[in-house]
Amino acid sequence: MTTSDYKARFTFSKYYRTVAKFRFRSNIFKNNLVKFEGFNADPVNTSIFGINMLTDRTEVEMKKINV
Repeated sequence: MTTSDYKARFTFSKYYRTVAKFRFRSNIFKNNLVKFEGFNADPVNTSIFGINMLTDRTEVEMKKINV
């Protein structure tokens, strides 16, 4: 578990029933962090992306909840 995984898991009370589910969500989380870093590095963007309770969600899941 990385430092970011650890902080997000306990900050947002994330618990997964299986190790496989944890690994699946952890990979999504890490991929989203890479995307956030790219957005934040672009000087054209006026918003700042960061970790929140939805960072371990896929784009499909985000669309379903209209975020």
